[in-house]
Amino acid sequence: MTTCRLSVSPGNSKLGRIPSISFPTRECPTQCDYCYARNIERRYPTVARAWAGNAWYFREHPEAEIVETIRHEIAGAGLFRWLVGGEFSNRAFVVAQQLAFEMHNTLFMSYTKRKELGALPRPDNLVLLYSYPYIETDPCCLEEADASAREWGFDGASMIFYEYTNCKHQLLGITCAECQECFHRRSLAIRLHK
Repeated sequence: MTTCRLSVSPGNSKLGRIPSISFPTRECPTQCDYCYARNIERRYPTVARAWAGNAWYFREHPEAEIVETIRHEIAGAGLFRWLVGGEFSNRAFVVAQQLAFEMHNTLFMSYTKRKELGALPRPDNLVLLYSYPYIETDPCCLEEADASAREWGFDGASMIFYEYTNCKHQLLGITCAECQECFHRRSLAIRLHK
C-alpha cells in the first residue's frame, strides 16, 4: 500500500507566510493554455508530486481525518489559501466548509472555476472568488464580472488580463500576507504570467 502525507505548504514568495493546499492542475475543469500552476508543476517536480499526493490523500482518507490533519497543520494561522493550483473536488470542498465552520479565527480563501460552488452554503470566513476561465483585454469588464460572480453567490471575481492588473503583488511586489485584499472580498485583475 502506498503511504502519503498531506502536503501543506507554509507559503511562498507570492503568498508570504500563508499556508496552502493545492491539487494537480489536471483536477481543474478548464485546462487553460496560460495556466501558471501547470508551469509550476513542470518546473518543480517536487511541487507536482506534493499536489498529486494531496489528491491521493483526499481520495483515500476519511473526511474527519483530513479535517483533523489540516487543523493540526495550520493551528494558529490567521489566513489559509486553498488552491494555488488545481481545483476543489466535491470532497475537498466539504472539507473546506468543515474547516471554516470549526476554525472561526482563520480566514480561508480560494479561487475556483466551479460555478456551482457559489450557491452552496459556507461560513463567512470561507471566501470564494469566481475565476473566469479566459483572458480579457478591457479592464472595465472586471466590474461587470464582479457583479455577476456575486449574483452567483461568490464573494467576488478574478480575471486574467494581458496587460492590466490591480494585484499589489504584481504592482508593488508585496505578498498576499501583506495585502490581504482578496481575502477581504476584493475582485482581482491579474496580469498574465509570462
